[in-house]
Amino acid sequence: MNWIKNMMKKVEIIKFLLVLIILCSSVAAESPVNQPPEAYFTASPSSGQSPLTVQFDASGSEDMDGTIVSYDWFFGDVNKKYDGNIVSYTYKNFGTFDASLKVTDDSGLTGVYTTKITVSNGPSLSVTIIPDQISVGPGESLPIRVNVTGKDGTPIPGALVTLSYTRGNFDRDSGNTDPKGQFSSNFKASEGTYRISATATKTGISQGYGETTVKVMTKNNLSVEIVSTSGSIEPNGTSTIRVTVKDSGGAPLGDAFVKLKHEVNGTEDGGQVIPASGYTDSSGQFTSTFTGILEGMHSIKAIVTKKGFNPGSGEVNFDVKAGNSIIFMILVFLLIIIIVTAFQEFWVKGRLQLIPLKTEVPCDGKSPIPIKVQFVDPSGKPKIQKKNCMVELKSSSGTIQNAMILAGKESVEAILTSSHVCGLVNVNARSGFHKATTKVNFAGHVAGIVLEVAPVKIPADGLSISSAVVKVMDDKGNFITSLDDWVIELTTSLGTVASPVKITPGTLSGIAILTSCKRTGTATVTATMGKFRCEKKVEFEELAERYCMHCGDPLKREINTCPNCKKTPPPNTEIKECNSCQTVIPALASFCDRCGAKQPV
Repeated sequence: MNWIKNMMKKVEIIKFLLVLIILCSSVAAESPVNQPPEAYFTASPSSGQSPLTVQFDASGSEDMDGTIVSYDWFFGDVNKKYDGNIVSYTYKNFGTFDASLKVTDDSGLTGVYTTKITVSNGPSLSVTIIPDQISVGPGESLPIRVNVTGKDGTPIPGALVTLSYTRGNFDRDSGNTDPKGQFSSNFKASEGTYRISATATKTGISQGYGETTVKVMTKNNLSVEIVSTSGSIEPNGTSTIRVTVKDSGGAPLGDAFVKLKHEVNGTEDGGQVIPASGYTDSSGQFTSTFTGILEGMHSIKAIVTKKGFNPGSGEVNFDVKAGNSIIFMILVFLLIIIIVTAFQEFWVKGRLQLIPLKTEVPCDGKSPIPIKVQFVDPSGKPKIQKKNCMVELKSSSGTIQNAMILAGKESVEAILTSSHVCGLVNVNARSGFHKATTKVNFAGHVAGIVLEVAPVKIPADGLSISSAVVKVMDDKGNFITSLDDWVIELTTSLGTVASPVKITPGTLSGIAILTSCKRTGTATVTATMGKFRCEKKVEFEELAERYCMHCGDPLKREINTCPNCKKTPPPNTEIKECNSCQTVIPALASFCDRCGAKQPV
């Protein structure tokens, strides 16, 4: 029985232990585990133009089982950490940035939250330097003005302008813009070309940049010519003054400043010059009007200035006096005499007339056209000349000699010889006041085209060329041209050829260039004009061997650097002839690249 009691006690002990284990497990299961903090923040605003100031508020971050002890901010545009649960940050650059927050609790656990901030390009500065690309003389002070504006063209006052330059001197190289957005300085330098740049900065606005070129050179002299339409006028009469300004090479100068100074009897009164000053136009001219009031000898002096040139001057004089109307009457009387004389000569000599006895001949360069030259009266009847009369003859094509109608004769026959130019030809005659003209035709019948190519063999190097000459031939085998362009199309089966080719009026041929390719073979060059066609062949030959001009080793044509001496061909800025084959080679070459001959030192 004792063993049964003992057994029961053991069972009770086991039950007790099992209950104890279950209770401990339940208590362990109910013990909480430490949780990491949860990071969160708001960003206002989250987008905008630079500079963009954003308020970051992390009040929404929390730790369910503890306390947040630190806030670490990273704003994405600089590698720098900020702290605090509410912060303000300004983005100066534009772009999209990742703003992030890391929070840490009292147990050392962390949480992270990230959002994007978008910053668009904000206002920027525009910089203009005046003048742009100007020339001045050595030691001459050149005013430089920097205009600073916003993108919309609004002047920006208070911007800091910094000038950069390699040489020369500014009386000040930095400063702030005035209320008009301008900064001014003066530049001086010795002879040379200078690049001047300006950088403008202002808080809250992207910086601006501009540059210009100033050329400082020795001043040339100005050539000043002043002329007038009349050197003598009556009181209150006018005369036009024209001032022409040129450089030392004779080229017209525009934008030169001209000032006219009037003087008579030691005073500036007694006359007017309107306008008295101004700038020359693109042809280098300035025009004004002088009005003479008082009698006497008036002088007008032109003083001309232009940046980069020494001042120039010129002078013109006017004689203002009464009685010039008499001179005018005399001139009118002389003109009447001339008109009467001309009319009398026309009536006595008659009207000049040309009569071609043929109206058409071939344009073969040799066929003649007889042309009858005579004078006729108003009724058209030929007039017998009382004395020898020379008639000057000219033609727009072909050749013709002057002719003389002998005394007692009615006419003379002149010969016009045709040219190779097809088309209508004007023949003009002149004798004193008399003129006459007529037309004839140099006829040409195109029978074909001729193509000539030389040389007929060139290297297949993609560089060598051959000349293709095209001509037009008539039915008699003569080469002819036209009063209009003849256009001939060219093609080739290998390489390239310039097309089309024009044979211009007065020329007998047109030329095109055939360039080889890097493939050997026979190039068929074809010329076509309408129904006419002609072909020629050119051989593209395998490249010949050449030689290094430094060491004389043989080279393949396509190799530029010598495998032996590792050098490239010397420059051909100066040349000489090979003493063996007379090929033109660079002056520094020690060997000829064509024949390999060593050159004398």
